[in-house]
Amino acid sequence: MGWTEVVTLGELAAKPHSRMDAHYLLGRTDREYERLIAQARWINGYTEQTFREAGIQTGMRVLDVGCGVGDVSLLLAKLVGSSGKVVGIDQDAGALSRARQRVESAGFETVSFVQGDFRTHDLSGSFDAAVGRYVLMYQANPVSAVRSLLARLHSGAVIAFQELDMSRVPICRPRIPLFENCFRWGRLANRKSRVHVGMGLDLYRTFVACGMPETKLRMDTIIGAGPDFSGYEILAESMRSILPVIEKFGIASAQDVGIDTLAQRLRDAAVKTNATVIWSPIISAWAAKTVAA
Repeated sequence: MGWTEVVTLGELAAKPHSRMDAHYLLGRTDREYERLIAQARWINGYTEQTFREAGIQTGMRVLDVGCGVGDVSLLLAKLVGSSGKVVGIDQDAGALSRARQRVESAGFETVSFVQGDFRTHDLSGSFDAAVGRYVLMYQANPVSAVRSLLARLHSGAVIAFQELDMSRVPICRPRIPLFENCFRWGRLANRKSRVHVGMGLDLYRTFVACGMPETKLRMDTIIGAGPDFSGYEILAESMRSILPVIEKFGIASAQDVGIDTLAQRLRDAAVKTNATVIWSPIISAWAAKTVAA
């Protein structure tokens, strides 16, 4: 179950280390890094629009928390330009190695990476903005995590996060049991791993609990249909990454999932019925740090 079903935001704020962080059930393999890069191609447009609406612009010094293989950092580098600076931080050395390679290949000299926990790592200087994508859902205490970032921002600086709401099975019409099973298996595996599956819908009250009542919101989602929709492969690769956790908790067997043929079976089922699939909502929140925050 998600933490909102167990304790309140106020209780978490009072006990910032009361629970362990979620297990990152997707793994840290080269194949998973490739999946993340492919996923980013899907959602970077939504992320860029969020950052632009939040006010991230040329010349800013921006902190990218949970930067992974660098997709958000690369996006930020384009927004802040040659007069800006991007610092990405993550605990995964393998992901950071890949991120550095990608930044070097792209020719960006304004992006650097640090290995560490963004909540506690000693980062020099203050930032004009702090951002994260699919990060708070893994934090034991999102309120405490956001507050740790506010301490690194000057008054008026921007904080922006983009998170999923996985608390419901996405829409598929006509209904396709295989799609619904994949999403249910994934949701249960995330809950078993202590991931906050409803983090997207809790972004607003998390920001408010951190003293930012003027928080802005937007929602995006991925929708697709037909034989050329890349969502079949994306979903199948996500299931491949979490299959060990699905089996560990007895949620489904490898035979139930049939990972090697899953993408094709998803495609065949959707094409056969001319189905439309709508993914989990991607919810964004942003606000400016006030003096009180």
